[in-house]
Amino acid sequence: MTCHADSLTDAWGRIVQVLLGCIAFSILVLKRFQEKPRRPLKIWWFDTSKQALSAGLIHIMNVVGSIVLSSHTKLTDTCIWYFMSILLDSTIGLLVVYLLLRLSAHLVAKHKWNELRSGVYGYPPSVKRWIKQSAVYLGICILEKLLVFVLMMADFWQTLGERILSPLGHMSDRLETMFALLIAPFIINAVWFWMVDNFLMKAETSREKSLHLRAYYGRRHSGDRSTDYDMLLQADNDSDDDDSSDEDDEDEDVFDARSQGSR
Repeated sequence: MTCHADSLTDAWGRIVQVLLGCIAFSILVLKRFQEKPRRPLKIWWFDTSKQALSAGLIHIMNVVGSIVLSSHTKLTDTCIWYFMSILLDSTIGLLVVYLLLRLSAHLVAKHKWNELRSGVYGYPPSVKRWIKQSAVYLGICILEKLLVFVLMMADFWQTLGERILSPLGHMSDRLETMFALLIAPFIINAVWFWMVDNFLMKAETSREKSLHLRAYYGRRHSGDRSTDYDMLLQADNDSDDDDSSDEDDEDEDVFDARSQGSR
């Protein structure tokens, strides 16, 4: 038996996919409780929702791509195509996403596009910033997925996928579907979500993260709803130009002055 196009979209396939989504999201919930310090709930939700959107988009592209490839190539097993797609996503694709995130962080810092700084949403956290940052991340994921589809055309990957999944397919179509859509993706997505969540947080420098958290909690306690992070970041950038040796002290002065003013 082989996994056909309907195997990914029938009732059994949909149940497996929904179960995978719930389990995958639980990884990010578990990661939140391991964080020290822990991100504020709304910031954590903004960060993880980026991954939820990208995971949904990539999953749809994987399903559609697997069906299309199985219809136009000698390899007609859609589960093998899907399995190889997520396998490449979590290896070569993960490296591509990391490099593109680092490149985008460099460009954002160089051009001072503050609203695009990954994981920084201001206080109160701005939906507008989240939308812009999500658009950048989705664009990165689309580029990664297109590259993976090109790599999948190599005979090597098709042969590897057949050797891994064909024994399961001979035993049961549902068993192959379960392994390709749930068991393997669970392990792979756990690694992907955990690593990419770190990438999204670390795309900003440690100094920017410090400024962001100081601004967030300072404004939260004072009740002032102005964009304190932008003021701190601008002052920090100015201090780099004037005197890099005193930058940390100047950052503290700016933050203290703004906090006292808000009271």
